[in-house]
Amino acid sequence: MRTHAGTALAALALALGVSPAATSFAAPRLAGSERPPPAVVEYWTIAANEGESAGGHAAIRIDDVVHHLEHRGDGLLQDRRDERLAFEAVYRGRENREIRVLRLALSKERAKALDAALRERALTRRLRLDALEAIDEELRWLESTIDRGAPSVVVPGLGLFAEGPSRCGPDANAGGAMPLRAVLERARREARRDRDAALERATAVEPTDDTGAFRRLLEATQLEAALTTIASCRPVRAEALAQPSHLEPLSSAETASLRAIEARLEGALARLVASGRPDRGLALALAWSRLQAIRHGLATGRWTFVDAFAESGGPAFRLENMPSGVLEERRRTLDRRFELARRDVARAADAPDFERWLDRTERFAHDAAHAAAGTRHGAPGPRGALEASRAIERPSARVALPWPARATLDTLSARRSRRLADRARLRAALEVDLAYDLVERNCVTELLDALAEVGLEVPHSTGLATFAPTFAHAALAESPVSHREAPRPGARHAQVGAALAAKSDASTRLALRARESNTLTSRFYRPHADDSAFLFFADGPVVSRPFAGIANLAWGSGASLVGLLTAPFDRGVALRRGLHGVALSLPELVFVPIRKGSYAVAVPLDDPG
Repeated sequence: MRTHAGTALAALALALGVSPAATSFAAPRLAGSERPPPAVVEYWTIAANEGESAGGHAAIRIDDVVHHLEHRGDGLLQDRRDERLAFEAVYRGRENREIRVLRLALSKERAKALDAALRERALTRRLRLDALEAIDEELRWLESTIDRGAPSVVVPGLGLFAEGPSRCGPDANAGGAMPLRAVLERARREARRDRDAALERATAVEPTDDTGAFRRLLEATQLEAALTTIASCRPVRAEALAQPSHLEPLSSAETASLRAIEARLEGALARLVASGRPDRGLALALAWSRLQAIRHGLATGRWTFVDAFAESGGPAFRLENMPSGVLEERRRTLDRRFELARRDVARAADAPDFERWLDRTERFAHDAAHAAAGTRHGAPGPRGALEASRAIERPSARVALPWPARATLDTLSARRSRRLADRARLRAALEVDLAYDLVERNCVTELLDALAEVGLEVPHSTGLATFAPTFAHAALAESPVSHREAPRPGARHAQVGAALAAKSDASTRLALRARESNTLTSRFYRPHADDSAFLFFADGPVVSRPFAGIANLAWGSGASLVGLLTAPFDRGVALRRGLHGVALSLPELVFVPIRKGSYAVAVPLDDPG
């Protein structure tokens, strides 16, 4: 088996001769694709907690997809379609929010219509918001180019590879590799020509006649960089290859499956190189890195993955304040997922979408690295127009561009002014039906509108039921097609409930409740910097809430005084926690608890299905 990166070109040339085995990177299904009717349709109301969605949240679950809307932070709403388990991990497992469930007994036709309406809405709105993000990204690029006095582009995926000259071996230019080198060089010339043409258009004074020029510049630069990376046989950075030590060596069956995946990756690479798709740069970079990881694993006899997900630029977030046993349970959960992935490797080797198996195992490897180190994921950097392709998650590198012949700093400034005007017009159009409003348009009103579109009776009053999550839930529960299901508890209540269920003695149960009533003695919650300062959990019996609020108000006031003294040393973190604790204690005085405590990372929970 060839293990040196320099022999990859010969393997790809061989793959060109067996193109029927090559695998394309499939596009996702569109909203209009034919789909079976949903089996499960539920309306979810998510409890309030401090942080985002402090007033609560709402969502519609359709099978294993949760549709909801979130505030982007710029005054606009955006539709989200998240996997159910991922959604629950965030809202129940990390943010400690209870989910109240209404099962909607819809006919197959109505359920299918609701699914199609939500998909269509999400797709069309995503395209419109993507156009705004593309202008924002172009404006950032223009400002950077003007400030630096030199154009450059940040290319997602390029940060996976080591810098330096060509790493190709002496055999890369001989024999059967020549046809592929010709294909590579021709594709590189075409990509460079497209990049230069897009650069000229992206720096012209008049941008309104070619609003996609900057997107094409991004795609062409990424493609040219990926082709150059392959042509020069650049290896994956050593720190981007993960080889979990706890995994057993490859068995003979696993080795055979990985050899099949290696061959399919070679075919996919060859097919992508010869393809005319302008957006294939990231796919090429990932396929090239994955091919190297598979070969490294086959050479060493151990599982090897590409740890290909970007982190924030700051230091890792340490998880010292997680409750006892949570990190161990996270590691055990990852081990189980690894085992499932390993059992699935034979099927993945023959599946048409084998790259999904690779993507999933790479994510497990990344999560396992965090779990082993006791750290949390960092934010992947600024959102941009490439977010729709998940390119923003990949480590990036900056690529310098030639200065366009007809561009000057004055022409770039003039283009920036015109693009600002374009952005203002687009923003005004988006605000007509996507601007957030507490009463007129929020996560609740948009979902109720979607339900009304398919003929379901929804609250029509002018009161709180039209926009407040809790009141809308109560009103919708009166519908003849709504059936209350058991709530899905937040992480703390789920852990406390499981512990109580294991105790049979009444005094022991009472002692456990007392221990878990406050943040000092609780074993299932640990205070951390993202939460406000508080002493008692006030979401217990109604009669006890004001007393908890009084204690929390005093606790927050004391924490604020201490934070005032420590502000020069901790940049005001303790002061912020104390003041926030005071503010969130006030609703508790009138029997309305908002704060429930959260976790730095999601606590593993049982899946209620």
